[in-house]
Amino acid sequence: MELKEMANLSLEVLVKECRLKNAIPEDIFLAFRYRNRENIHDIFRYKKFNYDFTDYITVYNDGKHIVGSLKPCYEEFLRSICIFLNIPINNKIIDDESLTKCWKERIERLKEIRSSKELMKEFPMLYQDLIQGRKFIESLRGQKNLSKEMYEKQRHYYYACALKERVDNFIKTQTELYTRFTERRKEYQQKVKKTNYNDLIKKYFDINKVAMYTIHTYLQICEETESIETIKEYLPLFDKYQQSTYDKSVVIQPDEGEKIDIDKINKRIDNIKRKANNREGQVEWVIIPEGREYKKVKKGSSEPRIDIFNYEEIERLKKKGQRKNRFYEGTNYLVKVAGLRKYRGYVGYVYSNGEVLIDREYDDEHPKSDKGNAIYNIKVADFETLSKYDKTSLRNNPKVGRIIHSKNWEKKARKIIEKEETEKTKEEAKQLVYRLKK
Repeated sequence: MELKEMANLSLEVLVKECRLKNAIPEDIFLAFRYRNRENIHDIFRYKKFNYDFTDYITVYNDGKHIVGSLKPCYEEFLRSICIFLNIPINNKIIDDESLTKCWKERIERLKEIRSSKELMKEFPMLYQDLIQGRKFIESLRGQKNLSKEMYEKQRHYYYACALKERVDNFIKTQTELYTRFTERRKEYQQKVKKTNYNDLIKKYFDINKVAMYTIHTYLQICEETESIETIKEYLPLFDKYQQSTYDKSVVIQPDEGEKIDIDKINKRIDNIKRKANNREGQVEWVIIPEGREYKKVKKGSSEPRIDIFNYEEIERLKKKGQRKNRFYEGTNYLVKVAGLRKYRGYVGYVYSNGEVLIDREYDDEHPKSDKGNAIYNIKVADFETLSKYDKTSLRNNPKVGRIIHSKNWEKKARKIIEKEETEKTKEEAKQLVYRLKK
């Protein structure tokens, strides 16, 4: 069976959560960088400080292994070039003709830059490279016993063109570099596929924790996608992990949130299997206005407003928003109900203890979907009545609880979710689900 890209693992998380006790973090990072550095240098003939596109590792799988074959992340390379060329990105990057066109347009704009100030405005990341290059060259000038040959070699390695008085040379070198990135990236992709990190994984990491982190990442993908076909690709791997001999008593904390153990993994797997089963449990709680089609109501009559964020803000919102989505997907809800009209973008999670939590679901294509939202807590018995009100009315209703997304919001939400259920609440929740599905 052909190897297929299944997930991207963070090297930083691997080092933080999965490394063996005797492994030194600096040694690990260097080992991965050196393994991929020749791929970069052989093709592009240029070493960009120590940036070797090794922040992420791609898992390739043939369906027979949980962890699979680990290789450099080609998508990280594409994403990084977009960042350096100051191209907005907020979702998965597709290596196609439109990306090539976009890169070429930005390179042409780069050729027009005439000053450091203009560079800082148009290409802020490249401006930082210019500053770093200048600082490094200045440091070399102060060193004693530095031969001319060594100095020239170092100058070439760390941007000979980064001298204060030669911004034009810096621009020339950058346009040549990024033109090579554009024209020869497919060669780099082929080298990436021939590079293997598995021996480094065995040398530096606890394979049991690596397996759990890999499954956790697979689950993240399934929790964030609406494609049932995508989910079905991962289901056999979840079963394989549950039946495997990996030590499942390990615990990891890949994000800033709660620690992950096998109980949480199993609950999430159960939810994903339910999601794959004809998306059972995803219903709408607002009645569709008469004379309007469901698809038109859900989509809305106008295109959403596009919000512009810089890369750092997008990444911050994405991390925060995806963490929020994962929190709910890791809970044992009965059904997930999608809101329409006043609650478009909001999702209600119904629990058998008689509680409903309503929160806005994060959307990768719209980073602002994670800004300025609160959680509403409604009893199952009151849900159908109260959820017809607007958010202002809900805030003023004594029957509605409200949780702000502050630092400890997850703890407050979990306290509600983990309230003890009774036969009465279970029956009320069951009847609500029945009515919503009619």
